[in-house]
Amino acid sequence: MPRINATVSVVDADLRCVTDWVDASGRTGAGLFWTMRAPKAYAADPRQIVQVDDQLHAGSWLANRHDAVNAQVTFFITDADSYPFSFPDASPAGTMDVISCGRYAIHDFYPVVAPLKPAER
Repeated sequence: MPRINATVSVVDADLRCVTDWVDASGRTGAGLFWTMRAPKAYAADPRQIVQVDDQLHAGSWLANRHDAVNAQVTFFITDADSYPFSFPDASPAGTMDVISCGRYAIHDFYPVVAPLKPAER
């Protein structure tokens, strides 16, 4: 049992890279549900990662949390299965830094703020 316990209690390097960056940034980012669920669970402040869809509609995280209310999203977390995000007007792509974290990528477009939309019902 100690071997199993040690295996499941270790956070992998890719996830640690993302959470360390998010924690150090002091800012709020967003990602699709299947991409952001692990980083959000391990972040020091889970409110720093907001669930969105690819059209930037905010989503409620599990227990109807309101993390997206007034969120100033300045980065996206993606992985190989993420859909491309769609910006309605001026895209920050020209000013975006991409931080590689193994299977994850952080697309940092600070000081631009992504225009989040209300959740679709």
